[in-house]
Amino acid sequence: MLFFGKQEEPLSHISTVKTRLKDLKYLKQALEQLGLSYSEGSGLKRTRLAAPAELLIHFAESKHALAAVRNKEDCIDFEGDDELLQILHNNGLMQDIMQTYAAAMVKEKLKAQGFLLESQSKDEHQSMHLILRRMS
Repeated sequence: MLFFGKQEEPLSHISTVKTRLKDLKYLKQALEQLGLSYSEGSGLKRTRLAAPAELLIHFAESKHALAAVRNKEDCIDFEGDDELLQILHNNGLMQDIMQTYAAAMVKEKLKAQGFLLESQSKDEHQSMHLILRRMS
C-alpha cells in the first residue's frame, strides 16, 4: 500500500507531474505566498517508491497530501493521488505554484543584479507581469 499524508487510507492511483523546478527554497516561498501548508517529510509512508519526499504539501480539498520528490535529473516532481492532482489542475493551483515559484526565483536573481521590484500583477489571462527598476 502507498499512503501520503496523515490519513491511513490508501491512494487509489498515483501519478507524477514532471517539472523543471530545482530549488526547494523557492518552492517553499511559493507555497507560503499561496497560503499552502507543507511539512518536510513527516507522516510520509512510501512503500512502493524509492525516492524520499522533500516536502508534503497539504490541501483543504483532499485528505491526501502531494509529495515533492527529486527525480534523476535533480528536478522536483509532484506525486499524488489522481483525484487530488485533477482538483489542483482544475482550480489552477498547480499553475499558481509553478508561476509563483518562477516569480520568486526571478525576483531574487534580479535583486542580486541591482533591480528593485516596482510592482507585480496578473492580467486576465493569468500572465504575471513584473515591473522592475535598476538601482543606481
